[in-house]
Amino acid sequence: GTLDPFVAFALAQGLAQTREEAAARRLAFEAWLAQEGYDRGAETLIDPQRFLEWQRTLVRQGDAAEAVRGSAARFTATDGRRGSYDVRPVVRDDGIDWIDAAGYSVARSQYSEALLTARPERHDFRLNVWPAPEVTRTY
Repeated sequence: GTLDPFVAFALAQGLAQTREEAAARRLAFEAWLAQEGYDRGAETLIDPQRFLEWQRTLVRQGDAAEAVRGSAARFTATDGRRGSYDVRPVVRDDGIDWIDAAGYSVARSQYSEALLTARPERHDFRLNVWPAPEVTRTY
C-alpha cells in the first residue's frame, strides 16, 4: 500500500496516474503551503484539509487554461422543448453525436478535442438550449 498520505490523496483524486507522478506533485503542494504561509510541520504535511484546499487552486488554474468547455450544436431528434438534456458523446468521423439517456441522438456538433479530453467517459455533458444550442462539459 501507499504509506504517504499525500500520494494516496493524489492517486485517489486522479491528480496522478502512478505513485511516482503523485510523489512528484508533492513538491508543488509543499511550495503552495509555503506561499500560503502554512508551517511545514508534520501535521500540516498530512492534513487532508490542506490537500483539498491545494487541489481547489489547481481547478481554478486549470479553468483559465481550459478555455474550451462548450461546443455549438444543432438539434437532431428534438426541438429543445425541455431546455437542457444530459448527454453522452458518440464520436463519428464527421463530428460528435450527443445522445440522451434513452440512446437517442438529440444533437450534433463539430469534433472538439478540448471538450472531450482524452477520457470523455470521466466527464458529464449537458446540452443547453438557450440562448443557442450548446454542449458543455459540466464535470
